[in-house]
Amino acid sequence: DLRILTMNPAAEEILGQGRRDLAGVMVCDLFGDSSCPEDVLLETLRSGQPIFDFQTTVQLVDGGRGHVLLRTAPLLDADGTSLGVALILGDVTEVTTLRQQMSPRYRLGNLIGRDPKMRELFDLVTDVAGSEATVLIRGESGTGKELVARAVHEASGRADGPFVQVNCSALSENLLESELFGHVKGAYTGAVGDRTGRFAEAAGGTIVLDEIGDVSPVVQVKLLRVLQERVVERVGDNRPIPVDVRVVSATNRDLESLLASGRMREDFFYRIKVVSLTIP
Repeated sequence: DLRILTMNPAAEEILGQGRRDLAGVMVCDLFGDSSCPEDVLLETLRSGQPIFDFQTTVQLVDGGRGHVLLRTAPLLDADGTSLGVALILGDVTEVTTLRQQMSPRYRLGNLIGRDPKMRELFDLVTDVAGSEATVLIRGESGTGKELVARAVHEASGRADGPFVQVNCSALSENLLESELFGHVKGAYTGAVGDRTGRFAEAAGGTIVLDEIGDVSPVVQVKLLRVLQERVVERVGDNRPIPVDVRVVSATNRDLESLLASGRMREDFFYRIKVVSLTIP
């Protein structure tokens, strides 16, 4: 009936109570109804199979709650008749508490880092995410620009909306226009039907323009209009379509050099870097 029969000194130390005090007490009285491992114990009684590594909390004598890792083992007599269950408690309060304290400091979404520069980046992402500001993410290849973009999205008010990524270096100028803004039937050879662009697909969410430094000046002009007026025009159409989307750009290139050489428009440069995040 799930009453405590006895316990060893280690259990007495964890619980802060003696075996005589707890003899005959219902085991759920130790844990509380919401944390009681009743199902685990009953399963071992029913099946005779042990249960491993079930974590829950237990009431401590000082009124606080401790974290314990549980295992069960069936107790059988010589002919295999069930005599009860041994409940083995491992105190993991300190480990669990340390993990809870460290997680917010050293992790943001799928980003992990203890270095002061990474923690500074986490703080910046958290600050920026709550705004609607256009973000430019800068960093070498492989440093995690996509993870930072996703962290910005997931920490923002648009987290429930779509997260759409476009690699701007993978497509020619004409195809990139169609990919971003969509097109109407007959806009160019092969356009056999209307197509919704990625900006429209990202409505209510975030669009990430990866390798923004590879975008041609022609496409820069069209993106500039999106950033300024929040409208797009499909290729082959002249009707402006409103879009509600946050723009995040990413690059591993030196945009200032592109600006100096004339390959990037100055007005476009300052529009995409309202907030700049640099990944160490």
